[in-house]
Amino acid sequence: MTNSGPLLAAALALTVTATGCVANQQWTKAGEQTGLDTDMAKCKYEAEKTTATMGHWLVSVRGIEGSMKQDELTASCMRAKGGTQ
Repeated sequence: MTNSGPLLAAALALTVTATGCVANQQWTKAGEQTGLDTDMAKCKYEAEKTTATMGHWLVSVRGIEGSMKQDELTASCMRAKGGTQ
């Protein structure tokens, strides 16, 4: 029998990490909901454009930290456009 403990631990850690990183992206806007999808698309685009140069010298920055920064920038943009989460 092989020692599958480390492999199982790694798989569990990956599952917990991936599940924990999923944020609730349900945005609403007081009054009219028109334009909410357009606002979200613009905010995501701007966040991606802003963080596009992050981490070319370090892969890990591009991954987790870049993704977290994109989420923060998108949320800030949506709040500035009157959205609430």
